Amino acid sequence: GSAIPLFKAVSDLFQYILCRQSFRDCLDKHDPHMVISVHPLVQDVTARLLDCPTTDPQSSAHGLVVPFATVVTDLGSAHPMWFHQKCDTCFVPTEVLRKVASAQGLADSQIKTVGLPVRAGFWDAPLPNKEQLHDSEAQVELRTKLGIDPTARTVLVVGGGDGVGGIEGIAKALALKLNRDGMNSGAMRQMVVVCGKNEGARRNLEALAGELEGGGAGLTMTCTGFVTNMDEWMSAADVLVTKAGPGTIAEAAIKGLPVMLSTFLPGQEAGNVDFVKESGFGDYSPDPEVIAARVSEWFGDPSALNSMRSAALASGRPAATLDVARNLGKTALESSATWMERRR
Repeated sequence: GSAIPLFKAVSDLFQYILCRQSFRDCLDKHDPHMVISVHPLVQDVTARLLDCPTTDPQSSAHGLVVPFATVVTDLGSAHPMWFHQKCDTCFVPTEVLRKVASAQGLADSQIKTVGLPVRAGFWDAPLPNKEQLHDSEAQVELRTKLGIDPTARTVLVVGGGDGVGGIEGIAKALALKLNRDGMNSGAMRQMVVVCGKNEGARRNLEALAGELEGGGAGLTMTCTGFVTNMDEWMSAADVLVTKAGPGTIAEAAIKGLPVMLSTFLPGQEAGNVDFVKESGFGDYSPDPEVIAARVSEWFGDPSALNSMRSAALASGRPAATLDVARNLGKTALESSATWMERRR
């Protein structure tokens, strides 16, 4: 609305007054050939200082313009403060954010749509035939390696490193619903819950798993703490239940994984919900019972699940991290060459 430009101007001015000396000292100390921003609140103060190069004649930046790049780490929506007209390059993950950047006054030549940078385990293409349900030999082998049922339809529930987002209540509702489905159909269901650092939730869910197994369950349930191989767990799953964090959604898309979103941060992550729903590879509900019913519905409709897998793969950008790195590296080398030329 009309209040946003005023808020942005006041915020930028306040941060410049408060932070300019610290930023100036940092730039003078490290004498960079390029500056990269990955946070929306540091665009203006950085751009202002780079627009006024250091007066230190011993600095490599003396009299030079240091390239300034922004890597936007939101996905489906982004605050206007991400976008500064004086940046040299602004990397955005989606076409939606390209339009936002353009609306904020950035020229087409400044904007590069590359996807969202993700961890190394997601840089490769997805498993063979990942868009098809339960016919990937590689997926069966991976599940065997992870110590879980190699053939059961599998939902992966994650709550971030701290295991937040109501993960215990969601997992309990899912467990009870999928257990009934498995017993009624005779086809075993499987759930993996990554509890992160939430040891209380892990203990409670492990107790529930024991109770279900003792009653001739239709569900196998695995609970883990913090994991460093999330790429493997996603490759092993058929559906992901998670909060609407941009990184997790981007990783799920790369793996061709349908997503059921359970919560989001107002404003910051609201657009991520729209991105998943409009891209056709998931849905959202804050209600554990609705989440359980939706996952059950997807498991009962292989055609719909396969369609969501294909939509997820179409939205995935596994080359994003390397594309950003290559572009930044090229800019840094060009800046360094200019610096070397000045030193001759």
